[in-house]
Amino acid sequence: KKPHLLRGFKGQSQCAKQILEILDKSDLHQIHSKSVQDPYSFRCIPQVHGATKDVVVHVGNIFATEINSVTDNPIIFSKSNTIISGGNFHGQPLAFALDFLKISIAELGSISERRIFKLISGERGLPVFLIENAGLNSGFMITQYTTAALVSENKSLCFPSSADSIPTGMGQEDHVSMGSISGRMCLEVIGNLEKIIAIELLHAAQALEFRRPNKFSDPIEITFSRIRKNIKKLEEDRILSKDIEEMINLIYNKDLNDYVLDETVTQNPDEIQNTKLYYGGILEYDDNGLPYRYKFRITDHIKRIIRNDSTNVELGLVVTSNIDDISLRAAMVSNQIIKYPSAAILNPLGVVLYGSH
Repeated sequence: KKPHLLRGFKGQSQCAKQILEILDKSDLHQIHSKSVQDPYSFRCIPQVHGATKDVVVHVGNIFATEINSVTDNPIIFSKSNTIISGGNFHGQPLAFALDFLKISIAELGSISERRIFKLISGERGLPVFLIENAGLNSGFMITQYTTAALVSENKSLCFPSSADSIPTGMGQEDHVSMGSISGRMCLEVIGNLEKIIAIELLHAAQALEFRRPNKFSDPIEITFSRIRKNIKKLEEDRILSKDIEEMINLIYNKDLNDYVLDETVTQNPDEIQNTKLYYGGILEYDDNGLPYRYKFRITDHIKRIIRNDSTNVELGLVVTSNIDDISLRAAMVSNQIIKYPSAAILNPLGVVLYGSH
């Protein structure tokens, strides 16, 4: 924790804290490694992922300002009986923000691809291509090709549309933001990132198979068991496009980390105070004895934490489609609630990176 506190970036500290919590009590901590330092793609996850978190907060603040702004033209001031033709409709602030956002999201895919490559490289006791009998089987070789192509495509999509402007309207509209193009490209980058992260989860689950009989932390065991309920271990070559699609479905449906919120579960609200909701529930196990899901009781105390105390909730922590209460489908941004009914921008980041909202 100490190195991250010395730098002062909130996103970095949040990521480091969350990673430590997710890895807590894993047997893999006891394995001695001959490596002095890990590659940047692993060692610098808090710095890189955290920087994206900070960008999302920044962009959220800009959009919150825009949502609560008057952008009409002309603007009518009824009290003073004044009509003013201005330029509040210009989308430059949003265009800049969307270009910034897509660059930060693309970097998550870039660093993810490097981790994917390391996992299939036959290092640190893992088999080449993450499969027995490599050579007869190509294993996860082609999925790394796929991520490389998606990362390359994202690079081209990251050209800042806001740097361009074409005059229209007989020269009256002689400077425009091109923000709509920034937004469309941003959605494409997010779509590509979903595929990249889905592939990384496939690789990670396969790699865990070769670390048994070690027991992992509860959050990892939960995620692993849910993946294996839908996607089997790769024993020999098969078409993996279906596995990728299934993993994306798991991410979209939040089956990997949207722990069920159940009104019937008894939970003392005092036990949740000063802790993340992720650890405030009851852990359930499946028929195989593996952790399956967390349950929570929705209380006014939890809602109060979500509304009033940003230190107790991560960005996008409680974004869920399972609850009607809009306050539980909100994102904490700088001590204020910004309502995203579908959490379209936040969801790909929160769901796939850290294993918990």
